[in-house]
Amino acid sequence: MWNDTWGWRQACAIVAALGVVGIVLQIAVGHIPQGAFVFPQNIIWGSAFLLAIVVSYVLLGRYNKQVQFFFSGTVATLSSIGGLLAVLLIMGFTKQIPAAMGAGLMHPLHRIGFSHILSTWYFLLMYLYLLYVLGFVTIHRIRHSRLILRDIAFAMNHIGLFLAMFFGLLSAADMQRYRLQAYTDSEYPEWQGIDETTGKLTELPLAIELLQFEMQEYPPKLMIINNTSGKPIPLGRAESLSLDSAPIEGDIADWQVKVTEYMPYSAAIVSKDSVLFREFRTRGAVHSAKVSVTQKDKPTLYGWVSAGSHIFPYRSLKLTDSLSLVMADPEPKQYSSRVVLFTSNSDIDTALIKVNKPLRYKSWYIYQLNYNRDEGRWSTMSEFELVHDNWLWGVYLGFFMLFVGAIMLFVGYRESSHENINTQKEKEIL
Repeated sequence: MWNDTWGWRQACAIVAALGVVGIVLQIAVGHIPQGAFVFPQNIIWGSAFLLAIVVSYVLLGRYNKQVQFFFSGTVATLSSIGGLLAVLLIMGFTKQIPAAMGAGLMHPLHRIGFSHILSTWYFLLMYLYLLYVLGFVTIHRIRHSRLILRDIAFAMNHIGLFLAMFFGLLSAADMQRYRLQAYTDSEYPEWQGIDETTGKLTELPLAIELLQFEMQEYPPKLMIINNTSGKPIPLGRAESLSLDSAPIEGDIADWQVKVTEYMPYSAAIVSKDSVLFREFRTRGAVHSAKVSVTQKDKPTLYGWVSAGSHIFPYRSLKLTDSLSLVMADPEPKQYSSRVVLFTSNSDIDTALIKVNKPLRYKSWYIYQLNYNRDEGRWSTMSEFELVHDNWLWGVYLGFFMLFVGAIMLFVGYRESSHENINTQKEKEIL
């Protein structure tokens, strides 16, 4: 089989062998240890891998051009992509958990590593094999490229993809992630975060002081719920009335609800005979609405409803023995934290960190991760994720080269199309 012209049989055999070796290693050794390839190990192994690609390409070119052509060709490329895609397909159909959590579980799926694919040996081997083939193809492209736009574009695309994948691998092994909680009522900035890899409390080279947590909310909604189950009605297609403004009215199920007054910041005032709400713009203030509810010919019911807060309890309006009108907790639209940042070099800066918009500060990315859900918009705590990645520049460089190569390829294709058209016209004239 190995003396024949190398094709799909050899390609499938290589992928299958890598899969078997990876599974055996996974069962015998367990998942890849966290921190196994951190700096400087990733530099050492990465350099050795690059050297292996170059040396094997040169040696095969001298002693076995058939095998060199195989690893530089379409069959090896497609088979290596197929092997990695097969592993990723398993990942897509199985629930993924942290590798450390699945290490002690004895179910065959956990032992083989299906619950933590990215930490398995067979995933690493498939990834390295694809990178190895891509390295061969890249060198082959560079060696046989002509100084024309289209060939340069192809070379740029291959180099860019190789850089993105190679530095992505280095980055995955060396990325540092920490979770840090800061409080507005704290006297000192927070310098310590929990390492997401080890779970240990670690002192960081920068600190965060939380000045203020801010939240924008969607308008709250009124809905009718079943007092026993707590589920909104009608079941399966719950209806609600959004409090965009007041006065406003609408139907919920077969009840007509009219809001005569709405206050986004208020507090309950308990009198002898009733509970009223008045404007209150201090910590713990709640959304409240004065409503009237009618059903056909039945008497109109009046009262106040409120979503409540961590200080004031919610208030509902009882309609029947089984139904009540309630105000659902408003959903957050946007939240952010105003912070002061300190570094070990005595640098001090202020910043606004928004959810889904990480802050780039020196060599760190800082994400607004969470807040005190019980306190809601009045939260005195913000949780941040701090990410430090030494190799992200290499991934960005690869993506940039891919982008430039794609533009060059498009321009080169258009130029060649125009040349073909002009040549065709010249032939018609002749």
